[in-house]
Amino acid sequence: MIRRYRIKKLEDIFSDDNKFGKWLDIESLLLKYLWKKGKFSQEVRDSLISSFYISKNRISEEERRTKHDVSAFINTLCECSPLPERKWIHYGLTSSDVVDTANSLMLREANECLLDHIYSFRDALQTLAFKYKSTLQYDRKEKYITSFGYKFALFFNSLNELLSDFKNIRSQIECASFSGSVGTYAHIDMDFQEFAARELNLFSATSSNQVISRTRYYSYFSLLSSIGLLIEELAMELRHLSRTEIAEISEGFEELQIGSSSMPHKKNPITLENICGLVRLLKGYSYSSSLNSAIWLERDISHSSVDRVLFLDATTVLCQIAMRMTKVLENMSVNEVQINSNIRKNKDDLYKRIAFKTLCEKSEYHPDQVKHWIEELSELSQKYHSSFENMFRKSNMPNLLKEEEVENIFDLSYRISHLDEMYSKIFRTHMGKERLSEVLYEKEDIEFAISKIANFLNVEYREDEEVELFGCGEESIMFLSKLTPHLHFKFNLQWITENSEKGDLKEVFKDTGDKKCLFLTALIETGSNIRGPYQFLKRYRPRDVKICTLFFKHSPKAREVPIDFFGLFLPSKEFVGFGVGWEHGLGNLSCVGIPKIIKI
Repeated sequence: MIRRYRIKKLEDIFSDDNKFGKWLDIESLLLKYLWKKGKFSQEVRDSLISSFYISKNRISEEERRTKHDVSAFINTLCECSPLPERKWIHYGLTSSDVVDTANSLMLREANECLLDHIYSFRDALQTLAFKYKSTLQYDRKEKYITSFGYKFALFFNSLNELLSDFKNIRSQIECASFSGSVGTYAHIDMDFQEFAARELNLFSATSSNQVISRTRYYSYFSLLSSIGLLIEELAMELRHLSRTEIAEISEGFEELQIGSSSMPHKKNPITLENICGLVRLLKGYSYSSSLNSAIWLERDISHSSVDRVLFLDATTVLCQIAMRMTKVLENMSVNEVQINSNIRKNKDDLYKRIAFKTLCEKSEYHPDQVKHWIEELSELSQKYHSSFENMFRKSNMPNLLKEEEVENIFDLSYRISHLDEMYSKIFRTHMGKERLSEVLYEKEDIEFAISKIANFLNVEYREDEEVELFGCGEESIMFLSKLTPHLHFKFNLQWITENSEKGDLKEVFKDTGDKKCLFLTALIETGSNIRGPYQFLKRYRPRDVKICTLFFKHSPKAREVPIDFFGLFLPSKEFVGFGVGWEHGLGNLSCVGIPKIIKI
């Protein structure tokens, strides 16, 4: 990426240092797995891993000799240890296993960075949608009245639809794939892929022909392009509204900013224009990615050069687009006086259309007759330089309507009387955030974490075995309602609480002997909330007991139960949302965050 548009965080994510670090993590995991399989002792494993040292200069030197970056990396690792067991380094893998899985790890980090900026953009849309909800605006496309804020509400809704798709595509590209040279696991256990996916907190690829399907990447970059196109549409809209003859909005202009070297009065919407240009790059990246989908037989490297450019550049460009649009929205000047002036200039056209629709609906006359009357009044208003409203009220047409219906024709705010209901539909899952001082995880982050938990559980439990699930506390209801539809194995679900009596637990646990059991809870800090039921269950000698939590809260206290599966870390602060904080009326928030000071 050229210096002008670089973002350091993304540069670091896709840097050689980070890439080689990911490769090293993968090779270390392979050694841990082979040790578990008894290939060598723990002492050898630790000696090999501790001896690894990454020297970029040495890798570059070796790559000049081998003309193969992964082989150069492996050779450099092998030089680090004299042990004969170094033969197990990279055993059973092919370079694509390492490269594609490392790419998944880097894309996960890039996606988190990208989502932070997109969420900020979405928050700016929501702020403007409510700030200007009641501000009437003349719609030049339809020559009708609308709400200025509703424009932003529509973009907010469209963005949410794209973010839903983004959540789904993440599971396709943030995945581990270790299937060997032609994707048949000929020299590596299939279990290693599941082991590595769990350790790396990635999804597990369903199948591959050595490389992760580039069609997945095309879907991803196409979605990035779609988000960019949505922002471009908004940028175009705002550019039109900033035109001199409309002048309803203007970009924020800094004190020393210059609009033109030759015309000092110019204040063009340069950031919006810049955004429209950057979106053209995104479209090109999407097209380049589409050409990567076709691969010769099981493998070729025609996609490699494109990948090296796309991963960094496409994510950087979209980040820049989102950041710049957010800044525009936060600093934009809205000229409400000019908005009202433009309505007054066009109010006759507005009234004609409304009167036509009202008379067609409320009177018994045919639309052709009504249209003829409206045209006659229009001609008279022009001839006598009078307003359409004045001519209409003097005509016989008001006699065809009720007084209230006549007044509604000339009450433009009546045209947006359904806004409350419309806003309720658009923003219903995002209400209440104003009561948070900080949002920790958005709705999409939580749902993605739940889908990842479901993936791990589906790997842990076979489809043909029955598992006893125990939901812990009312705060876990939202978590389980989202999780259970994605579980592929059979299960029985029962509810317990922290205060469940022993008699109640006996009834719940009585048939758990020699069965697999799983506790599901929304939050674990120390585990005291399920320690009692967990220890009580063990008396019934189940075959296996595991604990899964959506949120794992950092705590200085010792953890009292083991955690086998978790979704998201939380700081050691009070938080509310997604099932937690019902006592404050915040348990139904779709996000989680730190509440503002709550008065007890």
